[in-house]
Amino acid sequence: MKKISILLIIGLSTSMLNAQTPSTNSELIEGGKLILEIIKIFKPEKKPSDQECLRSICFENLTEGKIKVTLNRIGDRKRGAKIEIISLKGGNDCSYSLKSGIYAYEIKSETDEILKKAELNFIECTSLLIKVSD
Repeated sequence: MKKISILLIIGLSTSMLNAQTPSTNSELIEGGKLILEIIKIFKPEKKPSDQECLRSICFENLTEGKIKVTLNRIGDRKRGAKIEIISLKGGNDCSYSLKSGIYAYEIKSETDEILKKAELNFIECTSLLIKVSD
């Protein structure tokens, strides 16, 4: 329906342009406005906002025991903003609906040995899988 109305507008505007030439400045300005409106229709859509976006991170445990993953959003001053995930052997555990930003994460084994410590940057809507092995 939208495409039909667009084609109708373009068809009518071109037929009017061929029939008449603008005799005043106001007609010329109105023609420019029409062209701008047509360009706006074909403009690419905006990226989804934080409310519409689902960012997720999953950890696949390939170790011989359970692991503990701690996620902290850098620059987040709220207390309790830390996310902890405990994954059993062979488990695949996730955290969903993360806000955009930079996250520091730390993966520890059962014996509190640090297996990995790094940072992630979530900008766009992404899903990430991190495989953890010995």
